[in-house]
Amino acid sequence: MCLAEGDQYYKTILTDAKKIDERVLKLYFEYIKKYKALMSKQIYGEKYLFGSVAIRIDKNRFITTIRGKQNFNDYTVVSKVDHKKHLVYVEDRKVT
Repeated sequence: MCLAEGDQYYKTILTDAKKIDERVLKLYFEYIKKYKALMSKQIYGEKYLFGSVAIRIDKNRFITTIRGKQNFNDYTVVSKVDHKKHLVYVEDRKVT
């Protein structure tokens, strides 16, 4: 892997999934619907969509789009980010 000057890469740590409030999930999908046309214009390799949406769940967690997405129905939850150790703790899949 070739790193550009100033780039920082984070390792993903999978953790146990916790319940997501239905209102937060609904709001997340409302934002996906609102920006879907704009994000769908960015396609890589005729397959992967670019763009992201993030909604705070509580003080420490947020829901966001996944990495390498082919549609906007998939999401993951970030429960912690350790910027000193370059770690991202997620409850399901890698983040965008």
